[in-house]
Amino acid sequence: MGWDISYHPVDIKWIHKRVLPYVQGHGTLDDLMDDALRIAKVRQRSNAWGLGLMRLQHKVNDAQREARDKRNQSRGMFQKLLGSNKPENDPSLAFGLPGFSTDRCVWGAPFFICEGDLAKVSELVDQYLGATEDTVDEIARGQLVCVDRHIDQAVHADRIREIIGGSVVENTHPKSEESELDDQAIIHSVRWKMDLFRDAYQAYGTGQKVRDSQGQEHDPKGLFASDFPLAVLEFAAFFRPGWMARGYGWPTLLLEEASIKSTLWFKKPTPLFAPLLHNVPEIDECLTSAIEQNYSLGGYIPAELVPEFSNNFEVYLPEIRAQKLSQKWTDADLQPYVEGIRWALQDAKRRGLGFVEATEVYSGPFGIMN
Repeated sequence: MGWDISYHPVDIKWIHKRVLPYVQGHGTLDDLMDDALRIAKVRQRSNAWGLGLMRLQHKVNDAQREARDKRNQSRGMFQKLLGSNKPENDPSLAFGLPGFSTDRCVWGAPFFICEGDLAKVSELVDQYLGATEDTVDEIARGQLVCVDRHIDQAVHADRIREIIGGSVVENTHPKSEESELDDQAIIHSVRWKMDLFRDAYQAYGTGQKVRDSQGQEHDPKGLFASDFPLAVLEFAAFFRPGWMARGYGWPTLLLEEASIKSTLWFKKPTPLFAPLLHNVPEIDECLTSAIEQNYSLGGYIPAELVPEFSNNFEVYLPEIRAQKLSQKWTDADLQPYVEGIRWALQDAKRRGLGFVEATEVYSGPFGIMN
């Protein structure tokens, strides 16, 4: 299965301005919590639309599977021996909804995005980040329109329409219980680690331990070394989301496996924490230029190199693909990773931001979504 991995546009200036000063005991995060609550509800509602579309896809798959079984049963002995009239070769019996992939649209991209155009994907992230509970449905329905357009272009469009009963827009229904959230629980989940590290900074060097919200005690120095970098990215990613995947497809790994030196581009993410390193050097202890373990940051590309790497990533893809095919991967196996990296790079490039890879910022099985 691998790790829950993610690729992030990262705004160092925002981290230096809003997050690190708070940890040092300056300012407040209270003014960010209204946005945090709004974004969480938009994210949850958009995911409910994605899950509704996923249920519609399951309906298509079940109907096609039944039709294939009937076709198989009706094939004569010689057809089976000669391999003719196989149902899997009939385009009208293809599985899935054209233009929709759960790995890409629900578990991969932030919120719920089916659009495939690179520039439009980044713009959609902006729309969701600026949305409210009252406006998010309109954005999500726009993604259903994208899927309907793909269906219209499919050779088995009539068959899909017959199964789902018309258009995707008309037949996708989010469940209200899938978008229900507790306000206080959301706010706590967003900020508790930053509150803990604010306490840890005050206790640093005093010999005192700090207690988290579960009552467990921690040594401040060890906490800053092992948990602080990921906690900062988690907090920042709540307001500037990344792309997620699961398995073994993070950028530095793909490059190194293809004998491309990842350190030409990826460095340790030390600059994210530069203002604190003099006082808390332990932060740098576990930072690396590539993902080496779970629950960690990996390699970082500064903003000024993101456009160049984005272009070179496309150049490297044939070598990456050849290496993965030699490992018995298929193009379908590789595609979600490539798309996620490509979109995250495009988003970072458009915003003039850096780029970082990480593990366990998100987790689909635990409902921690982007």
